[in-house]
Amino acid sequence: MKHIILIITAIVILGSPLRAQETTAADLMAKGLYEENINGDYEKASEYYQKIVDEYSSEKKLAAQATYRLGIAAEKLGRQTAQDYFVDVIEKYPIELELVSKARARINNTEGIKFFIDERDGHQYKYVAIGKYDWMVDNLAYLPSISSLKGEGGTWVYDYDGQNVQEAMLTDNYIKYGVLYSWDQAMQGCPNGWRLPSHSEWQNLENFLGINSPNPNEEGDDFRNYELYKKLIDSDDWRKWHYENITQFSALPGGTRFVSSRTGPIFYGLNSDGSYWTSTEDLQNEVWSRTIAGGIYGHIRNIAGRANSVRCIKDRDDILIDNENPSIDIRVPDPSSIVSKDVYIMTHAKDNLGIEKVEFWAASMDKTSLIGIDKSPNLYHKTTYEMLWNTVHYPDGEYSLKVVAIDYAGNQKDTTYRVTIKNQGYGGNTDGSFIDPRDGNKYKYVNIKEQVWMAENLNYVLAPGSGSWCYNNLDINCNNYGRLYNRETALYACPDGWKLPSDQDWMILEKNLGMPEIELDSIYGQRGRSIKITSGMVSESGWHGNNGNNSTGLNIEPAGIMDTDYFMFKDMMTTFWTSTPVGNYRSWIRSLSGGSGGIERTYGLTESYSFSVRCIKD
Repeated sequence: MKHIILIITAIVILGSPLRAQETTAADLMAKGLYEENINGDYEKASEYYQKIVDEYSSEKKLAAQATYRLGIAAEKLGRQTAQDYFVDVIEKYPIELELVSKARARINNTEGIKFFIDERDGHQYKYVAIGKYDWMVDNLAYLPSISSLKGEGGTWVYDYDGQNVQEAMLTDNYIKYGVLYSWDQAMQGCPNGWRLPSHSEWQNLENFLGINSPNPNEEGDDFRNYELYKKLIDSDDWRKWHYENITQFSALPGGTRFVSSRTGPIFYGLNSDGSYWTSTEDLQNEVWSRTIAGGIYGHIRNIAGRANSVRCIKDRDDILIDNENPSIDIRVPDPSSIVSKDVYIMTHAKDNLGIEKVEFWAASMDKTSLIGIDKSPNLYHKTTYEMLWNTVHYPDGEYSLKVVAIDYAGNQKDTTYRVTIKNQGYGGNTDGSFIDPRDGNKYKYVNIKEQVWMAENLNYVLAPGSGSWCYNNLDINCNNYGRLYNRETALYACPDGWKLPSDQDWMILEKNLGMPEIELDSIYGQRGRSIKITSGMVSESGWHGNNGNNSTGLNIEPAGIMDTDYFMFKDMMTTFWTSTPVGNYRSWIRSLSGGSGGIERTYGLTESYSFSVRCIKD
């Protein structure tokens, strides 16, 4: 529709009997838009836009639009000058607020973008460095032929029912979304020097964003709402979900093609779903892929006859020749400090090509321990790396505190100084256990500043059939993860001297573990994600590879939940009741999804859900 309007506008203007002296800035803008959007001649369009800037600078609104269009044209032509035009929009036309906002977004999305041309067909692609690899940020569009619509394997353009390559390449779906490939075609589709990424190479991308991915050969598919999709997509066409695209990956909702037993071959999911092949087969002769749909990002196994989009990767050339070590120093705590309880460690690390991770180590006379790793995304020139060290699990005495910065080429640099742990007399070392006199179950507990929390999920049966369950109704899950309780039962389940924590009790815990004040009252979202607050809270195993270091001793495990009669999310997430109601039918809850994120504070429907219980001492 946009193109039709432009054509009509341009025809009206271009068809008018204008004398040269009557040509206006508006006429030039119409001619530029015609060349840019209809003819695809960005050079010619730029000439018209530049003429507006040079000769009609007093017409601020049109001059601003022309400057912005010059930036867009430069992007399309693969020129580095694109950012200069967007900067000009911001600096020269600050009152054009909408254009300024668009220009800022363009600057963010073009920083670090590079270009190459596929020798096979002359197609130009953008790519960007993410983690250890260069990733194409356009869908592969190599199309030597088109397969029959009813075929099992091959190459297709979404919704195109024909076999004329040139005709297919003129469709909007090809121009915007590229080609859909069956797996066998995807395996041989990437240009020379590029390859189809493996399952583990996709994991590298996910780990770069702070998401520890599951083992490639594990049972079952996995969809995880870690808001990872927001960091990867470049459009709000995805059912209107919010997007950030901070990676510049620019995933596109190009849909998929598959053969349905009921309807035969169909195209599905344009503008809402995007699926990408990996090169990795699983143990059941299916193929791993990545799917983004409706705000969910995850990995799933597909039959090879399905047709998905392709993103190609290559090893970063700059990393292959990088011999420069990073720099690092410890900023907090001070050298020779006496520390106790929870110790905030902050380091400053820099590298010419980016820090992959920073490791934190503590060594005494007889033991060296890895106390944590900060692998948060190296975006926006990140230089600060941090963690919270719970010292109550270490004997009092002198320790060597070492931090190690490791870049993507494997180069590393460390720095060390000494601190002294002294918890006796500071309220530390109060961890222990107690026996529930009602059933003889023994529970560990842990002291976190002024609070004492159970370090295990409650596993008490008030009465048979009284509102608590073992996951999948298997006793072994109760032994491993405790019981899942409905809200009414949870309110009365804790032993004497203990209680179900309130929403405020959880906030005190979260604040004590370093959560920023501004996030405490927030709802939904990953509160405390910036400091990876869950890393020290969750167990060292069991989280589909997304484990923590359990530095707090809370040892939260992925117990899953129950929705009405349906059990789900074991080994992926866990949720806890609070005692604080929200209206008549809801209560505040806390949800955790592994050691690389934050804590979600939201509402739980009291009539539908069953969650875990952690008790806190009265």
